[in-house]
Amino acid sequence: MKLITIFNYPDDGNYNELCLWWYAQALKNSGDMPIEIWYEEEPSVREQIKITSLSIDRDIRFVQKSRADLSGYIPTEFIDKKSSHNVGFKLYNLCNEEDPFIFVDADAIILKPLDYLVDRATKPIIMTDHQTIKGHTDFLPYKFLNSGVQICSDPSVLNFNEIIKSFLKAGGYQCPGTDQAMLFGHFRSLGYDYTHPEIGSEWNHCAGVETPLEEICINHYWYKFKPWDINCKLWNQFVTGEAIT
Repeated sequence: MKLITIFNYPDDGNYNELCLWWYAQALKNSGDMPIEIWYEEEPSVREQIKITSLSIDRDIRFVQKSRADLSGYIPTEFIDKKSSHNVGFKLYNLCNEEDPFIFVDADAIILKPLDYLVDRATKPIIMTDHQTIKGHTDFLPYKFLNSGVQICSDPSVLNFNEIIKSFLKAGGYQCPGTDQAMLFGHFRSLGYDYTHPEIGSEWNHCAGVETPLEEICINHYWYKFKPWDINCKLWNQFVTGEAIT
């Protein structure tokens, strides 16, 4: 399997540091797994990563991808800046990936070795549900997936046109989100269980939920929980150059 992420953040100090942090932790925890960093416009951190990569024997690639024009797929009322990226770029390109992969969002920092996930990739695709988060998921009577971490051993399970068909048949998003809502609705229409009993929320943990650090495998700084906004200890250690413990 290979490890994939997307560096499409704005050219901003905090976001550049976040990408570098993701890369550093990915190197540490991905064994000899090839790493692909997808982008639309070349990220400013590419040269810095290229320089640091020269001294290590790893397959690290920056891969430019294009985004789909969603106006040819879904009604205009569902098209905005968020869906254009998450559906038109992220989901569309993952659906066109041919090799088995682990996808991890660039704001999801890998803290434990990914070989645990590789060893348990016994289903075509595995994801985890959102945790119960006040004001975001606690008002819903059902669980729904977070697409920030995906373990896909059979990429054929991700068919963009079929996912769009499920979305249109359902009349729109079946849960909060864009790409994850489309995936959730599609899997539900197929009766497919995307969860795994040994891969829980610790592998896609919301950074805004208080959990002992040693229990977290991937810490996901999504939504309003960016590390600089929540004064994350690990983030502060990284940007100041301290050893991360």
